[in-house]
Amino acid sequence: MNMPKKNHEEIQKQQALLNGLLQDCLHYCFKESLEEWDQNASLEQHNVVTLAKSSFTSTGLITLSSYDFKMVMVLYFDMTKSLREFVVNINHDKAENIFNDSIINDYVMEMCNGLGGRLKRYLQATSYAFGMSTPNLVARNQFILSDIAEFDFNSHIKCDVTSSQASEPLHFGLSLFSMVNNIQRFEDHFKGVNFNRLQDDNAVGALEMF
Repeated sequence: MNMPKKNHEEIQKQQALLNGLLQDCLHYCFKESLEEWDQNASLEQHNVVTLAKSSFTSTGLITLSSYDFKMVMVLYFDMTKSLREFVVNINHDKAENIFNDSIINDYVMEMCNGLGGRLKRYLQATSYAFGMSTPNLVARNQFILSDIAEFDFNSHIKCDVTSSQASEPLHFGLSLFSMVNNIQRFEDHFKGVNFNRLQDDNAVGALEMF
């Protein structure tokens, strides 16, 4: 059955507003998290772009859980000289480990832990504003899949970050997806991807990080 034109237009307007809110949500959460580490860090740009995951050398995975939803966010980043400078300059006692990728991974994931917590709060606030549950909210925007059985890497938030602690911009890619109930299907999709960390996935209502 065809949807009445008026209702269709109203839904499109709501969709556009929701997309904008969630894009801003990712942007501001990331900005706030970075500023905790470096008050002079700034996001030079944030664009929705087609970005091959193979263009980044490292991948971090964060899951967000609450009483009514579970989601996954994928962070892409490069082990560049600038990222090493950033980590070492904010953690002077770790300077001897500048060439240790696991140390760099740990600090980037620690930073993203704060990002995930902020993101969860923003999503919950947005769901209240729209008067719908978080699962319904995220299923209706273009960055998060409406078909929870599949994943797609065509939509990303790309962040180029200028920091006083690094000589060149840091490059990050962010993707946000619904979390499938079938964990085996999820693992099959990411087969061959070496995620940074694996933790117990039992806590409900807390930030969980792979």
